[in-house]
Amino acid sequence: MSTPGNRDSAAVLQMPNRLATARVSEAQAHENASAEATSGDDALQPRADGEVFAYVPVDRVRVSPYQTRAIAAETELEELVRSIEQKGVIQPVLVRPLNDEPTSAFRFELIAGERRLKAARAAGLAFIPALVQPLADREAAELSVIENTQRENLNPIEEALAYQQLTVSFGLTQTEVARATGKNRATVSNSLRLLQLSPDLIELLRSGVLTAGHGRALLTIDEPKVAERFGRRAAEQGLSVRALEHLIARWRDAKSDAAEEDVDEEAERLELQLQRQTAKISDCLGVEHVELRYDSAGNRRLNLVFETEASFKRFMAKIRS
Repeated sequence: MSTPGNRDSAAVLQMPNRLATARVSEAQAHENASAEATSGDDALQPRADGEVFAYVPVDRVRVSPYQTRAIAAETELEELVRSIEQKGVIQPVLVRPLNDEPTSAFRFELIAGERRLKAARAAGLAFIPALVQPLADREAAELSVIENTQRENLNPIEEALAYQQLTVSFGLTQTEVARATGKNRATVSNSLRLLQLSPDLIELLRSGVLTAGHGRALLTIDEPKVAERFGRRAAEQGLSVRALEHLIARWRDAKSDAAEEDVDEEAERLELQLQRQTAKISDCLGVEHVELRYDSAGNRRLNLVFETEASFKRFMAKIRS
């Protein structure tokens, strides 16, 4: 069995296949349950690949610390509880044994199936069908995170946090994360960028008020306070992504127009200032034509124009005196 020390990041690319084999069909689950179901450790009879089907005590299973997915909505969980009360748990959860923690109250760590486990507890079940796999810490953590990213109802922030765990905790590149989760690289990259939003906007995405599309539109605004104002407006008015993008485009155009107006006003102010300074120099020096300008480096240049030799001599005489 591989250990955290000798596995490299490429190994995680095989995780989806492990998940696929763990998700047995309903018919197979019933067949296994009838043939092997008992209670406690006596049910653990390893197969050739090391995987075991067993009924494990629900109060001896702990949730993975790498779980990024929030608990399902109350109504959604209640529906699953009613289904379990009527038909039982159809699909086994995936767990690993905690053999190296003899003092712990828990004997198993959940890898996949948190909703089923919580619903089974709520339904009053003492045992739950499970596939038990002997996994090393890193392999279990990677598998748990990847399993979360494959949920259809994962909100944008939960998905982004799952990708972030794979990049930060396990050192995977975005390309490796994409291969491991069956996504394309752009999807992973765009998802991770959502975590750059302000905490208030992240919460709007987490709660489902705004979508990932809204988040990507807000990321085009380089002023956080402005982005928050647009995000709150989209949430309060129920704006679609297209409507939000239109508003942002209008704001950007107005901002550009205002900047151009500011430039024009500044140029006009400088021109009036030069005219006043030129008139003052002309009066002081007794020169009719004075040109005062700024060069490309921002330096002032003074040009004195004398139309006749006599006017130049009068100027020089005034300077000498």
